[in-house]
Amino acid sequence: MLPLHLGNVYIVIIPKMKKLCLEFLVYTASGDSEGTLGGLVRQGMHDSLPSILNSALNRALWCSNDPICIDSTGQGRNSLNLGACHSCTLLPETSCEEYNLLLDRSMLIGDMDNRDIGFFKNLILI
Repeated sequence: MLPLHLGNVYIVIIPKMKKLCLEFLVYTASGDSEGTLGGLVRQGMHDSLPSILNSALNRALWCSNDPICIDSTGQGRNSLNLGACHSCTLLPETSCEEYNLLLDRSMLIGDMDNRDIGFFKNLILI
């Protein structure tokens, strides 16, 4: 795991509609004693990325605010978030260019009663 302070990590999401794929860029604006851009590059190498993705999905299965978090019917600005809170999904405002909107863990991993509705249902190791 790369020990960067979350306030120093930035994410840019780049949708590619013609190719039906999604690209994203994770970067740090400054290096310090907690980590550098070189550390981010190493974490994104082909041999590391699958295990990082699997770990992230399995960590998303449970939030310390569940079942309240994942069963939410709307929270945040204009109730645009569903299963997302500061304990599990929300980033510091300076790190998220989309202002932490339209987030929902259950879309990715399913809800507590039905994991089969999650987009990544085949990758989750329960």
